[in-house]
Amino acid sequence: MKKLPIGIQTFRKIIEGGWLYADKTEYVYKLINEGACYFLSRPRRFGKSLLLSTISEVFKGSRELFDGLWIGSSDYDFTPYPVIRIDMSGVSAGTPGELKEGLLHVVNRIAGDEGLPISGKGCAEVFSDPGSQRHRYFTG
Repeated sequence: MKKLPIGIQTFRKIIEGGWLYADKTEYVYKLINEGACYFLSRPRRFGKSLLLSTISEVFKGSRELFDGLWIGSSDYDFTPYPVIRIDMSGVSAGTPGELKEGLLHVVNRIAGDEGLPISGKGCAEVFSDPGSQRHRYFTG
């Protein structure tokens, strides 16, 4: 019998550690293919981080983690994409200016780590430029 992954919020750790995982990948597939924007509003400790970690691994193309799960046997092609995940707990939000500065700092750091070119200096330039290659990375 598999152990419950109490406190483990990372899909990769759960799968590689042999922990119990309730397969929600059919819903992940539907989120990816049937919608545009989603707002995840759930109570604390209700699986939001695990869901985002699962979606992240799908977008990274980690097919091997999904063997035996619904999405692993679906028609999803597991093309790898860069994933930028922003942890808001590390962004100061004392003022609107601090929030903008903190977000830009985090996005620029992660984009640099992923090798994604960002030329804009302000939020409007970084997060919305429909004619550019980077637009798809920030808006889904």
